[in-house]
Amino acid sequence: MKLYKFSVCLVFVTLLALLYVHQQVRLVKISYGIEFNEREITTLLDQNKSLMYNIAKLKSPVDLEKKLLASKKEFSIPQQWKVVEVVVPKANKDHIITAKTNAQTPLGFLKRLGRPKEVFANTIK
Repeated sequence: MKLYKFSVCLVFVTLLALLYVHQQVRLVKISYGIEFNEREITTLLDQNKSLMYNIAKLKSPVDLEKKLLASKKEFSIPQQWKVVEVVVPKANKDHIITAKTNAQTPLGFLKRLGRPKEVFANTIK
């Protein structure tokens, strides 16, 4: 009888010990995962900062000026006859060509109230 109680207690204690070890192993695995994620976040933040710096640098007027000077293209102020001004008369908008779709939407008539998607103009000769 005592041997039976002892063996039951021994099995119970062994199961509890295995459960405790399993929990500790999972805890270590989770902590390694958290550490890896934190390192990944710091590297991504550093990369983001450097990319934002590069974007700001490429948008800067100084950099654009250097690129224009390096390309050795000559720019000049356009003459009056080279400038095309597109004027849309308010009363007659028939000459505006807009992109049309085949699908009819329930509120499709509201698109006519807004701005056209494309406007074509003829150049002055």
